[in-house]
Amino acid sequence: MKRLLTVLIFGVPAAGMAVEAVTMEALTGGRPWKLAWLAEGGEKLMVLDPGGQVRELLGGQGRLARPLVTADGGAVVVTKLKATVGDAGTAYDPEMVSVPWTGGVPRSLGSGAAVAVWPGSGEEPGAVYAFAALETSKRAALAGEPLVRFRMEKPEDREIVWSGRAAAVDNFQVSRDGTRAAGLFPWPQAGLADLKAQTWTPAGHGSWPSLAPDDSYAMLLLDGTKRRLRCYVPEVDPGWDLDLAELPTLAGGTLNHPRWSNDAQILTFTGPWPEEGGGEARVQALRLRKDLKAVEAVHVATVTTGAVESPDLWVANASGVVTSLPQKPQVAVEGGGKAGGWPVQTDGLVLGWEHLGGKNDPVLRGMAFGGPGGVVNVSAGSAEFPAAAAGPVFDAVRASGAWSLSCMVTERRSVPPMSVRLVTVRNEDGTDAAALYRVDGKLVLRVLTGGGDGVPARVERFVLTAMFIEDDRPFALVVTCRNKRLACYVDGQLMREFTTEASGFGGWKAGRVVLGDERPYGGPWTGSMERVAIYSRELGQEEVEEAWKEASGMLTERTRPTRNLVKAKLVEWPALPGAEALKESANWLQASVWEIEQVFTGAVTDKRITRLHWAVLDGKPVPRPDVKVGQSMEFSIEPVTDHPETGAAKVHRAVTGSEAPVWFDATVPGRHKPPFPAP
Repeated sequence: MKRLLTVLIFGVPAAGMAVEAVTMEALTGGRPWKLAWLAEGGEKLMVLDPGGQVRELLGGQGRLARPLVTADGGAVVVTKLKATVGDAGTAYDPEMVSVPWTGGVPRSLGSGAAVAVWPGSGEEPGAVYAFAALETSKRAALAGEPLVRFRMEKPEDREIVWSGRAAAVDNFQVSRDGTRAAGLFPWPQAGLADLKAQTWTPAGHGSWPSLAPDDSYAMLLLDGTKRRLRCYVPEVDPGWDLDLAELPTLAGGTLNHPRWSNDAQILTFTGPWPEEGGGEARVQALRLRKDLKAVEAVHVATVTTGAVESPDLWVANASGVVTSLPQKPQVAVEGGGKAGGWPVQTDGLVLGWEHLGGKNDPVLRGMAFGGPGGVVNVSAGSAEFPAAAAGPVFDAVRASGAWSLSCMVTERRSVPPMSVRLVTVRNEDGTDAAALYRVDGKLVLRVLTGGGDGVPARVERFVLTAMFIEDDRPFALVVTCRNKRLACYVDGQLMREFTTEASGFGGWKAGRVVLGDERPYGGPWTGSMERVAIYSRELGQEEVEEAWKEASGMLTERTRPTRNLVKAKLVEWPALPGAEALKESANWLQASVWEIEQVFTGAVTDKRITRLHWAVLDGKPVPRPDVKVGQSMEFSIEPVTDHPETGAAKVHRAVTGSEAPVWFDATVPGRHKPPFPAP
C-alpha cells in the first residue's frame, strides 16, 4: 500500500474571507468523526478516525463504489461492482456489503448499488438508499434505477422510492426529512428530486451534486473548472458561488468528489486532483459558515501519491446542526412575484414575460434557444408568444389609444450592414403594428399610427437613439406613446422625444408578438431578450426610473458566464439517434469529447473536456461543423453551471470516453469557425 500521512497546512484568504487551516478536532468542534474513501483505482476501502492511522478496511474485491459511513458510525456500506466487459459495454452485477468499522467479515446486503445512508426522521427509521440495478454502458459513469430503500437489519425488505428516470451513483444525497434527493438524472443533468411527488427540478449541468443534510434543500454542484462550487436552492434561490481556487490546501489545483457530511456545515472532497499517471492527491474537509456563503476552516486529512476518490465523512451529534437558510422552504408560486420584483408596474399590463419557465413562455422557432437566467437567445431564430398571451395586446391598445413597450436586450455582437427585428407586434395580415429594429448602430422603431375616426393608418419611422452598446451588457429599453407623444428611455434615462403625425392605433388588429427576426438582413446579430412587457397606457418617467432601479439591482447580482476561447482537437462525436428517437423532445443537447490544445482567453486547465452543444432545435438538426476526429477547431466554452437553463434539455450522451469535465459551447448554431486541417 502506498504511504499515507496526516498533514496540516496553514491558510491564506479564500472564498471571500480568511480561511484557517485547523485540525479535524477543531473543524468538528471536538466531536468524534470517521472518514472513509477509496484508493488504488477504487479497489481499496480506506478509513481514518481520531488518533488512528490510515488503514485498509476492505480490498481484493475488485472495483468498489461509493463508501458510506452508517448513521451510527459503526460500519461502512460499500458496493462491489462485479463488472464484466462485453461488446455492448460494461455490465454490472453489484452487491452491497456492510463492513464493521473495527474490521471483520463483510455482511452482504444483497444486490444493488448503495448511494446514501439516511439516519431517519421522526418515527421513520433510518435506511440505506440504493439502485436496484446498474445500466450496461460504454461510459465510465455509473447510472441505475429504480431507487429503493431498506433497513440495515432487513435488506431483503425493500421499498421503491424513485422510478422517474435513471440517476447516477455519484453523487446522491437525501435531505434530513427524507423528501428530497440531489443527484445526476443522469450525468450531466443535475437536479433535485421530490421523492414524495415523484417529480424533479433540473438545476444545471455539472458533476457531484451534493445536498445539505438539513431541510434547507440547498445544493452544491461542481462546475467545469473544478475550482468552483455553485450553491443554490432550486426554485427558491438562484444561488451563489464558492470559489475554492485560492484555498491553500489546493495549491492552485482542482478539487473533485465534493460531498456533504452528515453535518450541515461540513463537507469533504479530494484535491488537488493528480495528473493522469500519478501525482499527489489529498482527502480534505472544510467547514462552511452557517449561511453557506463562505469557508471558515479547512483540514487536510491525508496525502497520498495515488489517486483517491469518493470520500464520506461522519461526525457525531450532527443531527441538531442546521444552516441559517430557511428550513423546508416553500417553492415560489408562479406569478406571485417577490416584493419589489418585476414587473414593478402592473397597471395596464397586457403582456408580461420575464424569463423562460412560465406559463406564458414564447415558443422557440428556428435556432432560438434558452440562455442564462432564462433569457431567450434569438440570434439565429425567433420566439413567438402564444395567442392567449399576445391576443389581448391589440384590443387593449386600440381601445386605449396608448401603449408602452419595455424590454431588456443583451447584445454580444453585431456586424453592419444589418437590419434585424428585436420585438415585433404584427397584425394578422402580416403588416407590423410596431417593430423595434437594430439597424447598423441604431435602434429604430416603426409603428402603425392612426386608423380610426377617418384618419388613415400610416407607418411612421423613428431613429430612437444612436448609442454605443457594450458587448454582453444588458440594457433596458422603454418606448411609450400617447396623444402623438413618443418617448424613448434607455436604462431609466429619457433619451429622445418625438411627435407622431397621427394619434390613436386603430390599425392594430389581432395578430402575433414575436421576439427576434425570422428573416434578418445583412451581417449577423448575436443577442438575447428578457423582461418583455407591453402596456395599454403610457408609462411616466418616474415609473420608468423606478423600474430601472429594480432592474439594475438584479443585474448587479447576476453572474455573467465566463467565456473561454480555446483550440481543441476532436476525440469523439457520436452520431445522433434516428429521427424517431429524437421526437421525444424538440430540443436536444449533444456531448462530444475534445482535447484542449491551446487556451487563448480564460482559464481552462483541463486537458480533455466533454463539450455540450445544441444538436437539435425546434425539431430540426443544428448545422454541424464539418470536423472529423483528429481535426481541431476554435470555439468558446463556458462553465456549464453558468447555464442552468440547459438542465431541462434532453442530452444525447453516447460518448464512450472517460468522464471529462463538462463545458457548454454557447456558440450560435451555424456560426462556428471552420476546422483546422488534420495534421
